Amino acid sequence: MFVLNDSVYGPFSDLNQEFATAPWDFTGYTGFSMIENHIQSYAFMLKRVDRTTLDALHSVFPENYAYDRYKDVVFQQETRLARVASRSMSVGARWFADYRTAADPSFFAALSLMETGFPFLKKSLLNRRPDIYDRDIIVAALENLGHPLP
Repeated sequence: MFVLNDSVYGPFSDLNQEFATAPWDFTGYTGFSMIENHIQSYAFMLKRVDRTTLDALHSVFPENYAYDRYKDVVFQQETRLARVASRSMSVGARWFADYRTAADPSFFAALSLMETGFPFLKKSLLNRRPDIYDRDIIVAALENLGHPLP
């Protein structure tokens, strides 16, 4: 299963290839050690989705409740997800940053990550965090990838 939320542009890669090369049962794209070592939840893959996997992740993804506030999603789901998943499956992120030595890679290393094959670009770089990169640079990157311009 491939999970992607609406906070990114992309993927700018072949999803079949992404699954074929996913090294873990639960593979994220970026991980960040702020709060705890966690997989950032804008996109991740689960190689197997069955009753065992659903039971293992139930405390993070309850069946009859949806978190709808940003901070609740971050603190109740995103930051716990890798820890909970690691109890029953292999877990990892393709790119990882330790907050003591680096900033959030999906923002502050967005363009250099894309040069190494990172298949997403955060939409927040154009609206919520336009201070990180010049807008023209982000728009040019999207244009070079053949993405419709925002």
